[in-house]
Amino acid sequence: MAVRNQVGQVSLGVNLDSKPMLNQAKSLQSTVAGIGKKLGAALVAGLSVKALVGFSKKCIELGSDLSEVQNVVDVTFTTMNKKVDEFAKGAAASFGLSETMAKRYTGTFGAMSKAFGFTEQQAYDMSTTLTGLAGDVASFYNIGQDEAYTKLKSVFTGETESLKDLGVVMTQSALDQYALANGFGKTTAKMSEQEKVALRYNFVLSNLSLAQGDFSRTSDSWANQTRLLKLQFDQLKATIGQGLINALVPVLKVINQLLGKLMTLANAFKSFTEMLTGKKSTAGSGISEMASATAEAASGADGLSDSVAGAGDAAKKAAKEMRSLMSFDQINKLQELSEDAADENAGSGIGAGIGSSNVDMGGLAKGETFLDKINDKFKDAIEKAKELAELFKQGFKAGSSSVNLEPLKNAVKGIRDSLTNLVNDPEIQGAAGRFVNTLAYSFGQQAGAVYSIGVTIATNIAGGVNKYLQENSPRIKNWIINVFDIASEIETVRGNLAEAIANIFSVFGGENGQTATANFIGIFADAFMGVTELSLMFTRDIEQLLYQPIIDNQEKLKVALDGTLGVVSSVLGTIKDLVDSTVDKLLEVYNEHVKPLFDSLTTGISEIVGTLVDGYNKYMKPVLDRLAELWDSTVKEHIQPMIDTVIEYVGKVADVIKGVWETVLQPLLNWIAGEVFPRVAPIVQ
Repeated sequence: MAVRNQVGQVSLGVNLDSKPMLNQAKSLQSTVAGIGKKLGAALVAGLSVKALVGFSKKCIELGSDLSEVQNVVDVTFTTMNKKVDEFAKGAAASFGLSETMAKRYTGTFGAMSKAFGFTEQQAYDMSTTLTGLAGDVASFYNIGQDEAYTKLKSVFTGETESLKDLGVVMTQSALDQYALANGFGKTTAKMSEQEKVALRYNFVLSNLSLAQGDFSRTSDSWANQTRLLKLQFDQLKATIGQGLINALVPVLKVINQLLGKLMTLANAFKSFTEMLTGKKSTAGSGISEMASATAEAASGADGLSDSVAGAGDAAKKAAKEMRSLMSFDQINKLQELSEDAADENAGSGIGAGIGSSNVDMGGLAKGETFLDKINDKFKDAIEKAKELAELFKQGFKAGSSSVNLEPLKNAVKGIRDSLTNLVNDPEIQGAAGRFVNTLAYSFGQQAGAVYSIGVTIATNIAGGVNKYLQENSPRIKNWIINVFDIASEIETVRGNLAEAIANIFSVFGGENGQTATANFIGIFADAFMGVTELSLMFTRDIEQLLYQPIIDNQEKLKVALDGTLGVVSSVLGTIKDLVDSTVDKLLEVYNEHVKPLFDSLTTGISEIVGTLVDGYNKYMKPVLDRLAELWDSTVKEHIQPMIDTVIEYVGKVADVIKGVWETVLQPLLNWIAGEVFPRVAPIVQ
C-alpha cells in the first residue's frame, strides 16, 4: 500500500510492503503512542542543559581571563603582587572596576612604567593611580572603563588627540609651561624619556583633578549602582569559573587519555571491517556506502514516524520491521550477496573473510530491503530541493532586476584614468624625484646629528656615574646595609600584623558570616533579574516607536531626501568655486609678498643672534665665573654650617617629644583606654 505524508512543503512518498511485518505490529502500539511525550520531555531537558552549559561557559571564560591577567601582574610586580591583589579586590567599590579590569589595567601600566626605567615601587604607585583614575574618568564623563583606560595610556605614548575628549590639551608648549611652573627646572627638549613620562603623568593628574574620586562621590547614583551590579555579577561568575576550571582540568586530562584509548579501539575496528570486506575504507564503496545509507535512514526518522502515524496498523508493522532488520537471521538478501561474493572472490574480499570462518550467519532476507525503499523516497526529497533552488534563483533575478552596474563601472574607470594621468605627469615625477633626493640627504643629516648627541649623552652619563661610584663607595655600602636591616624590621612587623588580621578575619567563615553573604547576594540577584526584564520591555517599545514611522514612510522620505540633495549639490558647487578662487589668490600674494618678508627676517635674526652670542662670551661669561666662585665659598662657610645646626636641633626636639610621650602622654592614654569601656558599656546597654 502507498502512504504519503506532508512535511512542510516537501512531499515524501513511502511505499511499504506490509506482508512480511504482520506478525510484528502489535508489540509496537504502546511504544509509538508514547513517542510524542518522550520527545517533549527530552526537549525541555535539552533546553535546561543548554542554559546551564551557556552559563558555565561564560563563567569559565571570565575565570580564564582573570587567571591570564594575574600572570601579567605576577611577572610585572614580582615583589608587590600581593599589594596589587588587595588593590584589585577593592577596585569595584572604590572605582567601579572589576578585579579583572583592575589587574589588567595595573599590569599594563606597570609594564609600561618599568619599560621607561621606573622602579617597581614607582611603577606600582603610577599604575594603581592611573587605574583608579580610569574608573573615576569613566564615571565622571559617562564613558566605558576600557575607553578611559585607552585614553590614559597617552601618559606613556605621548598621544594628544585621545585626551582632548576629556578636556586635556597636552601640547608641547603646555607641557613646557607646566614643567617650568612646577619645579621640573627644564623644558621637554632637555628631558630624558623617563622625565617626559613623569611630566605627562603629573600634567594629566593635575588636569583631571575634578574627576578624581567621582565614582566614590556618586556611587549611589543609578548609573554607578547598575555598573557596580554588573561588575559584582561578573566577578561572581569569574570566581565560579575558576572553581569550574580547577574541577574540570583533571576531567579533561582523563578525557584526553580516554580518547587516546578510543582512537586505538577505532583503528582496530577499522582494520576489522577492512578484513571483512577486503577493501580499504577510503575506496568510496563497501563500508562507506553502507555508512551513507545508514546516515540517510537516520535523517529520515522523523518523516518515517509521521508516515507511521498516518498509515495505521501497516505503518506500525513497518516500524517493527525496521528494528528487526538488525537481526542477522532475517537479512536474507545480504546472505545471498555474501554467498555469491564467496564464489567469485575465493581467498579474498568478503568470501575469504566469512567463508573461512565457522560463524553461523543465519538466513538473510530475500529481495529489496526496507532501507532500499527509504533510499528511493529520499530521491523525491532531492528533486523537491532542486525545485526550491530554481525558485530561489528566479526570485533573486526578480528582486535585482532594477540593478544597473554601468554607472559604477564608468565611475571606477574615470577614477583609474585620472590617477594614471597624475602618476605619469612629467612635472609631478620631476618634483617627486627632487623631494626624494632632498629627503634622503636630510635624513642623513638628522641621523648623524642624533648619533652625535647620543654619544655625547652616553659619555656624560657614564663618566658621571664612574666618578660618583669611585668617590662614594663607602657611603653606598653603609646605605645598602642599613636599608636591608630596616627592611627586615619592617617585614617582621608586617608578618605579625598579617597573622593577627587572619585570626580576626576567620569570623567571616562562621554561620553569621555565611548568612550575611547569602542575603547580600539575594538582594543584588533579585534586583538584577527585575531590572533586566524591565529594560528589555522598555527597549522593545522604544525601538518600535522610533523605527515604525521610518518604515511606514520610506518612499516619501526617499523623494524628500533626493530633492534636498539637489539643493545641497548646487550650494556646494558655488562654495567650491569660491574656495578655488580664494586659494589661488592666497598663493599668489604669499609668493609675491610674504615669502620675501620671511627671507629678510631670517637673515636679520641670524645676524642679531650672532651678535648676542659674541657679547655673552666676551662680557657675561667672566661675571658668571666669579659668581660661581662666590657661591662655592658661601655654601662651605655659611649654608652648610647652618644646615648642620638645624639637623642637630631637630634631633634635640625628637628627644624632648620622646620624654613627653613616655612621662605624660603614654600614661594618660593608657589610663583613658582602661576606663573608656567600663564607662561606655553601661551607656550602650
